[in-house]
Amino acid sequence: AAHLGLQYAILPPPHAALGTGTSRSSCGYARAVGDLLAGGLFSLAAMEEAAPVALRVPATSDGWRAWNCFRTLCDHHAQLSCALELSVDKTSDKELERWLAEPVRSVILPPSAFLLNRSGYPVLPKKAKALLEKLFRHQVQVIICEPATSAGEHEGLLPRQSYVAQLFQALPPLSQADRFAYTHKDTLQAPLQPLADNLESETYELFETDPVKYARYQEAAFIFFTERKEQGRPMPFCAMVLGAGRGPLVEATLKAAERAEVQIELYAVEKNPNAVHALRHRKRRDGWTSVQVVPGDMRSWTAPKKADVIISELLGSFGDNELSPECLDGAQRFLADDGVCIPTSYTAALTPVSAPLLWANARQGAAGGGVADLETAYVVHLQHAFYPCRAIKDCFEFHHPKSDGSSNDRSADLDFEIEVDSLVHGFAGYFDCVLYGSERISIHPETFSVGMFSWFPMFFPLRHPQYLRKGSIIRSHWWRRHDAHKVWYEWALSEPAPTEVQCTAPHDMLHFACDRLRQTFALVDIGSARVLRDMAGTWQGQSSTARHLAQTLGARADGAGLVAEALDSAGFRRNHPIFNLIETVETEYCFGLVSAMNRLLGEALASGPGHRNDKFVFVSDTTLPVKPFKTIQRQLTSDDTSHFCFFPVHWLEWSNTSGLFGFLKDFNPWHDASRETERMALKHHQWMVLSRRHAEKAVKADGMFPSLLKELKVNSGLPGTVSGCDDEFWHFNALYSGVNVTGSLETASVHFNGIAGEDIKYDSHRLQGQCDTFVYWQSEPRL
Repeated sequence: AAHLGLQYAILPPPHAALGTGTSRSSCGYARAVGDLLAGGLFSLAAMEEAAPVALRVPATSDGWRAWNCFRTLCDHHAQLSCALELSVDKTSDKELERWLAEPVRSVILPPSAFLLNRSGYPVLPKKAKALLEKLFRHQVQVIICEPATSAGEHEGLLPRQSYVAQLFQALPPLSQADRFAYTHKDTLQAPLQPLADNLESETYELFETDPVKYARYQEAAFIFFTERKEQGRPMPFCAMVLGAGRGPLVEATLKAAERAEVQIELYAVEKNPNAVHALRHRKRRDGWTSVQVVPGDMRSWTAPKKADVIISELLGSFGDNELSPECLDGAQRFLADDGVCIPTSYTAALTPVSAPLLWANARQGAAGGGVADLETAYVVHLQHAFYPCRAIKDCFEFHHPKSDGSSNDRSADLDFEIEVDSLVHGFAGYFDCVLYGSERISIHPETFSVGMFSWFPMFFPLRHPQYLRKGSIIRSHWWRRHDAHKVWYEWALSEPAPTEVQCTAPHDMLHFACDRLRQTFALVDIGSARVLRDMAGTWQGQSSTARHLAQTLGARADGAGLVAEALDSAGFRRNHPIFNLIETVETEYCFGLVSAMNRLLGEALASGPGHRNDKFVFVSDTTLPVKPFKTIQRQLTSDDTSHFCFFPVHWLEWSNTSGLFGFLKDFNPWHDASRETERMALKHHQWMVLSRRHAEKAVKADGMFPSLLKELKVNSGLPGTVSGCDDEFWHFNALYSGVNVTGSLETASVHFNGIAGEDIKYDSHRLQGQCDTFVYWQSEPRL
């Protein structure tokens, strides 16, 4: 199948799924398939969203256990899915629900799956019909097997096809919230950190369209203002909106005050300078005469008076994961003695979840590769998920305002009884929030705010999935911890077997800029301390470590030894391990940089197994980021191509080994017309982006430097050759020993797989390829 280029192959079921044969034979079958997949048999299909190999299994309890054993023996390989044969006679509803979490690519409907209704038409039993309707949302293929004989008028293939088509067409349309969530299904996302990062305008715009959240906030504020009015409190009431964003919470508060017929003065505090501009614009446009826009951080602002009510929307998917407790504790000094907070309380809750696709994606490198991906709590719209027990238990609870000054550290021990044999991959986290009085917002399944889509659940993965039998107990332990600068979660199991304590990446309460680079793939030549000195200079005032680093680097001359000394004396490398200072490599401008670049690649590759879509980015110390890091990371890691920025041909920066390509090729006696490829030295900017595959190949080819450039006659002075710096030729030509050249002189082009961008045109007078880290600015002539 792989040789023929088939996109999809269905394997026969193991004997264990059919209740025949031995477990040994099934294990041998799984081992053989696992070896083929691990060996890259379907490597060309690796970039496809759907797995190319499916194991046929019946939708029975024996079928699931056989599938679970098979995929475990194949090490949960991402290219292995299942083709589910609907045969559900004695299978319970809970057992059938397990398949909603599995990577079901196809549903097979054998003739025996259908019954005849009173009119003689084939239909599915109730359980099979319900399961198929749910699987339709997973975009499965449906394979209908034609009966061997058609005893009745309506028992052929066509009536079965019509019946299945009617089931699909009868699915209810998606609601607004469902349509929004559908585009995010099973997508692992890092939680937002609005305390550390300034959110983008599109993020604000997205959340402002939530039809439920701000209506609930308005009702909560209305209840509060009405109570104060009935108590005869003097007006105007003072309200403070902390983290006002672009103003939806301000608008909800003003509408609540108008409905309650009370006068208020409102302070809108926002640290994001772009959002502050939006607030000021709305104040002028909408006539917010009672609103004072306060630019700055709520933790450092000095309020002119005490507030009757503090309103905020700092909740995360797990309630406190965006540091709402720390923020509101710091802002409590603004509050009057009898003042209130909206929200008044929120509770985080957890339940075990089976989510093989999410777990496999995390392990493969959704957050950068390696074990660190399983130490991350993700925000995710859970679609391929199964919950092996009905219980959802409270974990952490917070109340505001807080009168006792107690710590925000928490711990909880949660036990869950498993209701059906399951493979648990982690825990799903939710929150339930009381805004004020009877008003609440919630993503907790039991109290969910219908129609709200501002939050998806959290997913806390386990390093190793746990297989649990029906009736067994999974005992989990949870901690919320902090130090002087960070807040983080830890979790572990003690039953069915003890596991190591897992830990999320800490959230930085001081939003020290360096910590937000933890997932970067960039490689920077830091042989000169000037780079770090300039970076540290921008962090002045952020922390004592940053100030010490900036002072140390600013007071001494450049040098790699100084960098190491400064980093160690400041404790910088210990606290911020993203900076990895490698052993010094002797370099020379223009003609001695390739070895240093390859050393950087080698050190980065040695840091972990990573993911095929990882990128290795060389950037200059004068590089200016013009887009947010998350945007750059998402764009670069969307595929496994390398990005080279090629010089225009009119600069005569292309060279080939057999003469001046194009002009002299047809007349060159040394050109071998029988060759299908041409060795060409295409000049490119040294600020390239390499895929993991190309980075590995470049490191292996390091011994070819500088002989490769001599072979290409770079800097030889011969006709048809070119001069330039080694790092502008070496990497591309080390990766591609020959390129296909097609067309005549006017249309000549070259094509190579694994490089982003269109075919390279020989006669082009512009930059070609994919130029991510270099821009050539050229002013247009005045007319």
